[in-house]
Amino acid sequence: MARITSEKDFELLWKLASINNALTLAVTDPVVVQEPGFPDMFYDCTEEEDRGLLIVQKRIEECSDDIHKHLGAHRAMLSVFYDFDESLNRNDRFAVCANAADLSQHLIRCADIVSNHISRSHDSFLNYLSADPTNMFTVPLIKESGGEIRYFDFNAQRSYGGIIYEMRDFRKRVVDFRAESGTLFSVPFGNHDTGKGINDTSYRGRLALTEELLRHAGYSD
Repeated sequence: MARITSEKDFELLWKLASINNALTLAVTDPVVVQEPGFPDMFYDCTEEEDRGLLIVQKRIEECSDDIHKHLGAHRAMLSVFYDFDESLNRNDRFAVCANAADLSQHLIRCADIVSNHISRSHDSFLNYLSADPTNMFTVPLIKESGGEIRYFDFNAQRSYGGIIYEMRDFRKRVVDFRAESGTLFSVPFGNHDTGKGINDTSYRGRLALTEELLRHAGYSD
């Protein structure tokens, strides 16, 4: 298990894990519906599956372009997280910083997609990225006083302004990270991923599940 001793390294890697968590939650937005008396769920899990299917089919009919942009943005960001893994495995600090710059641009683009969608749609279903504050980054920061494990934190306001604030903060973390010189470790940004199929609760798995459910509802990319 990775053990991080640099506080600056920990700050960036923890924030990246928080972003990954937020993306994993948001990627399924097109296929998640509200069921009275229950938490939001995938449309094929509703008590009346046809009702959930009709909701998603209406989204596809009215907002196909938004869904297309949403999927494209998430595919790009998933690719960046693969780049992070490679850069960390090579102990390439400057490559990690370049990956972070790419991710920052994609996150702003994603926020713009959501903003435009909300402004045009009466029944909007895309939401601003926000991490689950009840989940945590499982890699500890090792300090003289002991270990520290931290809960995820990203855009708790669930707003466009919150994304902009987070990106400013993120860039500061990247600058601090670049100035460090210690050995880097590959860390688990999200849930365990087998690398295939739609059943993993990882970012990749949730994207694959979303694409499959959309195809089942009649969506063609």
